[in-house]
Amino acid sequence: MAKVQRLKPAHKIYERLIWDQDCISGANFVIGYEDRFLGIMEATREEFESEEIPFHRIRYFKDVETGQHIWDREKRIDLITRNYANTFTLENDSSSLSKKPSLNSLEHSNIHSSSSYSVNKYSDSNQNSKELSYNNKNSWEQQSRTIPVFSTKSKKNYLKRRRKKHRLRELSEARQRTEEEERIEAEHDQMYEDKMREVEERILRFQQFQIVRI
Repeated sequence: MAKVQRLKPAHKIYERLIWDQDCISGANFVIGYEDRFLGIMEATREEFESEEIPFHRIRYFKDVETGQHIWDREKRIDLITRNYANTFTLENDSSSLSKKPSLNSLEHSNIHSSSSYSVNKYSDSNQNSKELSYNNKNSWEQQSRTIPVFSTKSKKNYLKRRRKKHRLRELSEARQRTEEEERIEAEHDQMYEDKMREVEERILRFQQFQIVRI
């Protein structure tokens, strides 16, 4: 049995991509990392270094030109060092070699697998047809709800009407503010006149009282 090598860590792959620029086409790659609040995000090398993203958050490296994941932690892909063997395949091969079923059990398993395959195939076809009809219905509803494309002239007219409506609303608000300020100023003037009239009346009464005493 061949020795299974572990997946190279992210910082090793990053160092390899930095010094060995011939390992991918154009030496242009992006880094996929997991943000605590936004989920999986992508960053260039400059963004990755400026934001000081830790290496343990890296989930994959992607070639920009081909769009292929050249290293993926979840999918266990390593196209940089190319010395990683998939443990799942080796375990399946070793288990298949170690187990030698009898003829009866083999025939029974073949019959069972063929029957289950036919049932699964029928259920899958029904499921696919349902999903296809559902997707077609959703796409039709989405198309019916889409906004029609405006021409340049109609778009200009629409923007003109919108600006005019906004300008009228601003003028109305300015007029209301002016009327409110004028009303408040008129109330203040009226209060001042009332106070002055009251003071004049008091002065007049006081003068009359002094004349009566003399």
